[in-house]
Amino acid sequence: MPVLDDWKSLPALEVCPPAVTCYWVRPTEAGIASMFDESELNPGDFSDEEAIHSEYVYRNTHKLKSNFMHKMVALMRSY
Repeated sequence: MPVLDDWKSLPALEVCPPAVTCYWVRPTEAGIASMFDESELNPGDFSDEEAIHSEYVYRNTHKLKSNFMHKMVALMRSY
């Protein structure tokens, strides 16, 4: 993944952007089975295996973001 050495080289940025960590994940068979158990979805709802994997990653990303935001809101309210 390309990284800039100096964020100031982008004139449109007024402040330093936050540090970002990227993760690459690959769904496991157990994870996909769990997704189908927890939802009303089944393999026939998808055109191919890639679509199933995309749905799995989307759902888990949404869960992570939601949990993070709930924690941030709770932290902000504690001040």
